Amino acid sequence: VYPYGEREVRENVERWLDEGFVGLKFHDNHGIDYTDPAYSPAHVIANERRLPMLFHTWGAEEQFEQIGRIADDCPEASILVAHAGALEEERYVEFAGRHSNVYLDLTFSRSWRGLVKRMVDGVGIDRIVWGSDVNFLNQAQQLGKVVGADISHEDKVKILSENPKRILERAG
Repeated sequence: VYPYGEREVRENVERWLDEGFVGLKFHDNHGIDYTDPAYSPAHVIANERRLPMLFHTWGAEEQFEQIGRIADDCPEASILVAHAGALEEERYVEFAGRHSNVYLDLTFSRSWRGLVKRMVDGVGIDRIVWGSDVNFLNQAQQLGKVVGADISHEDKVKILSENPKRILERAG
């Protein structure tokens, strides 16, 4: 979603959903806050339809503040924070602990040994999802950090398929 303006955002989101999209992605590399009013229609629609909203993050305090406000304002939406653990993994766990609709997305090119287990221990297995960044990152590494994690086989299946499936099944 790019925040051209409230009307444009609403029209684009509705068109994309009509075409079969099942979630929304937000990126702040253009310098516009996630809480900018132009994004408001996307947040409202996501909440009404219980859609997942994926937010690009690198652990910045202002990102946590903005996404926290959105998570509070959109309790029916599933809020995924991408690159969880990229920097200051404890902050991601603490953040997810404060917001029951926040999920930690594991997409990250350099996952530190034990990251997946620490996140599972910190926030619970049901709040962790696998992410790929398929066009940018090596999939062997992205899968390997979950497959090789010191967690049960059942927990690995939850991260890789059951948790994302549950999030998508909620969407309406």
